[in-house]
Amino acid sequence: MERKRFTWTSNAPANRLIEQRLRDQLNTVKLRPNGLLWVAYSGGVDSTVLLRCVVDVYPRDHIRAVHINHGLSHNAHQWGKHCTGFAAALGIRLEHRVVTIPPGNVEYEARQARMRVFEDLLHSNDVIATAHHTDDDLESLLWQFATGRALIGIPEWRRLGKGRLWRPLLGFSKSQLHEFACRRQLPYVSDESNEDLALSRNLLRHELIPALLRDFPELESVVRRFRRPTASTQSIGSLDLQPDLPSLERLRSWLLGFGLTPSENCLQSLSEQLQTRPFQRVRQSLGKGVSVGAYGNRLHFIEDVPPVRPRSVAVGEEQTLCNGQLTWELQDVGLPTNLPLQLRSLGVGERIQTQGKFRTCKELLRVAQIPPWERSTFPGLFQGDLLVALPGIALADSYGEIGGYFPIWTTKTVLNYSEQ
Repeated sequence: MERKRFTWTSNAPANRLIEQRLRDQLNTVKLRPNGLLWVAYSGGVDSTVLLRCVVDVYPRDHIRAVHINHGLSHNAHQWGKHCTGFAAALGIRLEHRVVTIPPGNVEYEARQARMRVFEDLLHSNDVIATAHHTDDDLESLLWQFATGRALIGIPEWRRLGKGRLWRPLLGFSKSQLHEFACRRQLPYVSDESNEDLALSRNLLRHELIPALLRDFPELESVVRRFRRPTASTQSIGSLDLQPDLPSLERLRSWLLGFGLTPSENCLQSLSEQLQTRPFQRVRQSLGKGVSVGAYGNRLHFIEDVPPVRPRSVAVGEEQTLCNGQLTWELQDVGLPTNLPLQLRSLGVGERIQTQGKFRTCKELLRVAQIPPWERSTFPGLFQGDLLVALPGIALADSYGEIGGYFPIWTTKTVLNYSEQ
């Protein structure tokens, strides 16, 4: 492990100006009541500067740091020890998380693993800050251009799980963060994988971008002024298609709220479908198990989920599954508390006897305006082979009793992306 400490250099007035600008940027955001500010802390110079600045601005009891061990370097354990020591010296509680990176695109899989950790940490009033800077933004713009994606760079804000993701250092260059670290004599660690030119982003970082900056030194300031779509930090749900169809820019901004940056071809295909097809036939894959589809004059974000695995359920017992949540309400007519049930996926042609006649679940789900992509994984409550309840929609006549519990099913899409 290479562990470094900056040594003092000249240009003290410029360093003090950078310090003040960093503080001013952080001061633009006030934490919500009972909210925590998490700092993604790798131990590298950028996240070290971020953590140090956050401690200067916010009360320590509202700050947490998280260090993620990706298991990709033999130095990972030592980096974790370094981060523990620095966070302790600042009086900040540090969480350590270990993730497993599957084979394949290591950069992508590591990024996805980090996001899953962040989502797991965040509650409704929490923010997590990462140390992306102008150089990272330029790198992302070039990568997006080279891969045919929308040129949006790195957004400063986006929703993430129940909380929000913030990148407060986008207005600062790598060299400016180094200058700050120099002034404060901050220790940091160096990740050897950042020098591996076999990784596409490292190739951009170490060869292409320095060459561009030599010939176009104003490029960094151009990136800071670059006009890009912004992801709404308000409620993220379905997108209204009436009275006017959304523009490409509106579609891009909406999807950015989910952390997605689809290619121009993908956005163009979606826009063309909206203009030429009946809404119920609009469906656009975005890759990686997600898509969008139209239903009820609105465009919906869709995550592919597996069918519900059978599980025993007691009446009144809440259950959170991969594709939604089962809750209960005490109503005039419901199920008795002593009824043993099983929650599982509906079979083909499944029927339930309700209100004096047999009706297919397919018909009931359609009448209840359940979107088509949710119907295939919508669960039922069974006793043996008999369907007892279609949660939120129907009870079997022979099982209802006065003053019982009525099951309610809330899909994952609503759970993850409603206003918190």
